[in-house]
Amino acid sequence: METKNIVLIVLVGISIASCTQTVAQKQQRQIETVSELFDTLANRGMYGQRVLTCTEDSFLHEEYLISHYVPSNEDPNGSYDKEWFQRDAEEHKFLLQTIPELLDRLCKTAEKSYRYMSYDSLNYNITMGTDPQEYIVMNRWKDEQEGDWFDFSCMVNKPVNITLKSDDVKSVQELLKKFLAEQNMVEEHEVKYEWDSGVDIPNNSDDYYATFLPSSFPGHGSDSLAASSVTGTHYFIPAKDDHRTRVAVDLYNRLNRIVTEQPRRGTLLSTFARFKASVEKGYWYVDLLRYSVYNYETKRRIYNIMMEQSTEGIHILELNTADAPRFTIPLHWLHVTRTHNLEIIREE
Repeated sequence: METKNIVLIVLVGISIASCTQTVAQKQQRQIETVSELFDTLANRGMYGQRVLTCTEDSFLHEEYLISHYVPSNEDPNGSYDKEWFQRDAEEHKFLLQTIPELLDRLCKTAEKSYRYMSYDSLNYNITMGTDPQEYIVMNRWKDEQEGDWFDFSCMVNKPVNITLKSDDVKSVQELLKKFLAEQNMVEEHEVKYEWDSGVDIPNNSDDYYATFLPSSFPGHGSDSLAASSVTGTHYFIPAKDDHRTRVAVDLYNRLNRIVTEQPRRGTLLSTFARFKASVEKGYWYVDLLRYSVYNYETKRRIYNIMMEQSTEGIHILELNTADAPRFTIPLHWLHVTRTHNLEIIREE
């Protein structure tokens, strides 16, 4: 073999080895923060949830959560097909490998940390920082059917100066009004959801395909079976592909700013942990966003905004619930404008 060919082969070999080493280093790069963790999960198609709340204690709580479950290999109920089971098992393995490694490193610099492991469970409790203060919790356990459960949450508590009363929702209403005025060809549909006195709101939390969502506010005491009538407006904004994403992210950013910059007690903003990525992924008919305000004096959830997407655009539901002692909404509210108890009243 000629000398120049030998040199070429060696150089190619070195190049391949270097490339392989670089890839391996990227794959093995340690995740150092919770933010990096959720970025990594989003890249894998696991978005988790972000919940921003402002409570009576004058703290703004920002929480990131992810829950995951894999049934036993036998899966006696047959609810998983082989492909889904394998995918979920791989994701579960990634979570159980990656997150404890991160938490073990965070324990070394934490103000307080706790780790407990048994043959079928693994628990962490970590406290970091003082202002803001960060709490990290992880729980892994097996149920009676040997299914594997995994919960992880990180909450950052930031003290804030409350600027608005919980019953003052005018600024949010104006925000939504301005946002809608900037969109093209917005459709409006009035909605009304009614419950008679004595009729119980069903608990559908275990059945995704049930007619109604789990009760947003079931009522307490004398309100638990009181008559209720909730009115509002369903707005539809025609938008496809990148335009749809821009519209959704715009409203998300506006609500996020008003929650953080104008804190009011009782505020809740719930979204995917990586909002833009989840919209781009194209999750249909799921809660992309929930915003609500709870009045601690009246003990009622008084104002609500929900957002979902379809292939044709963005759907926004605005509900005024200050006078409702209890309420829930149809699961498929995109297609339902009126209900009476468990009956869906179709438009003629």
